[in-house]
Amino acid sequence: MAANARARIYLGGIVVAGLCYWAVSARESSPGLSAIRLTEWYGFIAAAGLYVALAISPVSALFPGAPARGLLLEARRAIGVSAWAFAALHSLIGFRVLLGGWSGLAFISPARLADVILSGLSLLILSVLALTSNNRTQALLGKRWRSLHRLIHAAAVLSLLHMVAVGSHFLKWGISAFVLAAMVIVLLGLQWIRWITGMAGRNGR
Repeated sequence: MAANARARIYLGGIVVAGLCYWAVSARESSPGLSAIRLTEWYGFIAAAGLYVALAISPVSALFPGAPARGLLLEARRAIGVSAWAFAALHSLIGFRVLLGGWSGLAFISPARLADVILSGLSLLILSVLALTSNNRTQALLGKRWRSLHRLIHAAAVLSLLHMVAVGSHFLKWGISAFVLAAMVIVLLGLQWIRWITGMAGRNGR
């Protein structure tokens, strides 16, 4: 059942990516505008997927009797990998088309360069997590696998900084920098509370 849920999420991600490409291509006549809209759409979907994946564990811990809780926990991996795929599409189009590749780095402002570095670090972390999101690597790394995948919180913070830096894109969706920051703070707070209570429970035994 879990494998079916993951397969559906992956298939859904492919369908959504294709629909976004088709909708943008049909609406925008300029290749430049198409690239801008695609980076916005793919970036928004990547952020949404990342924060949904981040929220599943703490919310499931707070509501242990919630329906489909087990299925959500099993599907979390596929949601996270799909978020990485959309982030990769977002970064690829933005870097190669909008920025102009490596040569374009010489012509951007220091603030924009800092944003590129932050977003690149976030994508690097998500890439490592996506590549290790399989049962074989989990068995190979043992307890270190869980520690490695806690880097998702660093990726969440870095992506937040990136979104704040390009906040004009997200304002189109009615989302302000304050809302984004509040979302991440709440999610990280819930996760840290879960860790603390879990550690206290283990130490008490």
